Amino acid sequence: GYMGISNMKAIDESDTQLYENMTVPIAEMGQISTYFQRVRVNTREVLLAKNQDEITDYFNKIQTYRDSIDSIGKRFEAKILSKEMQGLFDEFKQTRADYAKDLDLFKSLVAQNKIAEAHAHTQGSMAKTARAEMNAILKIVDAKEEDAHAKADANTALANSATTTMIVTIFIGALIAISLGIFISRLIVNSLKRGLRLAELVAAGDLTERLDIDQKDEIGQLAAALNQMVEKLKEVVENVKAASDNVASGSQELSSSSEQMSQGATEQAAAAEEASSSMEQMTSNIKQNADNAQQTEKIALKSSEDAKEGGKAVSETADAMKEIAGKISIIEEIARQTNLLALNAAIEAARAGEHG
Repeated sequence: GYMGISNMKAIDESDTQLYENMTVPIAEMGQISTYFQRVRVNTREVLLAKNQDEITDYFNKIQTYRDSIDSIGKRFEAKILSKEMQGLFDEFKQTRADYAKDLDLFKSLVAQNKIAEAHAHTQGSMAKTARAEMNAILKIVDAKEEDAHAKADANTALANSATTTMIVTIFIGALIAISLGIFISRLIVNSLKRGLRLAELVAAGDLTERLDIDQKDEIGQLAAALNQMVEKLKEVVENVKAASDNVASGSQELSSSSEQMSQGATEQAAAAEEASSSMEQMTSNIKQNADNAQQTEKIALKSSEDAKEGGKAVSETADAMKEIAGKISIIEEIARQTNLLALNAAIEAARAGEHG
């Protein structure tokens, strides 16, 4: 890009020089040539003038054209760059000075009304100096045209060189850009493949791998983020594992306690069953004793009826029997309450065994 701009700038400067130092001076010399031809035409018109007013008018025009030639000549000389051109312009100024002398002599002859001598002068010495000045002008124009052609050829060569340089530069730049693009793309792809491999290892449960990518770009930031993510996952997994171990230990202890509670409940239920069996046996014995007591009471009543004469002794015996019957009722109530307590104990032991 810089070389292209430099070449374009050089071409622009060369074109500017071609215009300012070649084209414009050629045009200026063309104007000088035109004005000089008008000077010569008006010189002939002086010889054909019918009165003094026409002569004065033609001489005024001649002076105006010569003043214009002087002005243009100064601008031209200011832009001369070479010694060769300066030498040609000095030759032009010399021929112009020579022609000016002949022109002054022509004016003097006309002023003296020596028209025939003035006409002869225009055909002699004045004609020679006029041709010399015109030839000097043409030499300058030819030299400027040659310089312009050379400058144009140089500009063409510079343009061709700039075009070739730009094409080569563009080609090299494109090659570098493509190579750099391939290198960067491979670098990115390789980093992404390593990141993908890390993700696959994490998905498989391997949390030991890390990305070794030391870059200061987005890829490096992504690698650092992935490494941090894996590290956090590892910490979470370790915490979960520790919690699981604690839960497993607590479960084992709870299971052991449950077994102990279940064994204790079983033993308690067995004891309750034994107590219930003992109570049942006791109740059976008490009922038998009650039946025997009732039977005894019946016998006693019968004996009382049969032996009313026994008096007081028999009456006391009957009261004693009644007291015995009352006590037997109390014993039956105690046995009933004992059975309820044993039954409740058996139910509680069974519930404890279910919860254990």
